[in-house]
Amino acid sequence: DRDLIAEGIALAGLAFARPPVAIYTIPAIIAATHTSEREAADTDWSRIVGYYDLLLRADPSPIVALNRAVAIAMRDGPAAGLALIDPLAAGDLANYRFAHAARADLLRRLGHKDEARAAYDRALELTGQGQERTFLLGRIEELREARARVSGRTRCGGWCPSMNARMLTITVSPISSRASSVAEAMCGVSTTLWARASSRNRGLMALLFSNT
Repeated sequence: DRDLIAEGIALAGLAFARPPVAIYTIPAIIAATHTSEREAADTDWSRIVGYYDLLLRADPSPIVALNRAVAIAMRDGPAAGLALIDPLAAGDLANYRFAHAARADLLRRLGHKDEARAAYDRALELTGQGQERTFLLGRIEELREARARVSGRTRCGGWCPSMNARMLTITVSPISSRASSVAEAMCGVSTTLWARASSRNRGLMALLFSNT
């Protein structure tokens, strides 16, 4: 309901503009900033980072730090975010699935496929929710297929009939077909998940559902 969203954005803006700003006002203005754009790619990440800076001072928790790191990754690139997430995933958030999922995605974007696979595996170990597990399995399968393609080019020095046949088999295999179906399904539900995500996890959702 766009009218209710607009009303919520206006109310959050008013609350933030009237000091003193309560601690719950900051997550509200973060949510309002996310919701004001229909697409995650249009989000003003610099503004989001600024709000998380405020929230981290008011509520210095590792979850807030993680979401701030994700916002920085979206603003400044995956390497910047990874530098902040690594110590969190190895420390306070060692058993928090979203920390490992976010770390995996940043590693994937940087081309560190083996490390990304290990991080996705760890996130999968910690995840019991069905849709999340399916999504992570899809990412793991993508990495496996990418490795197979690279391996084929290395052995054949380019195009290789036997490797192309093997890749065709992978493409139409039940696992790969399931991953493709999942990807299509996730595209359909991502808007709903984006709308329902809490303000503290909206940045994570933007990162994980991005195809870049």
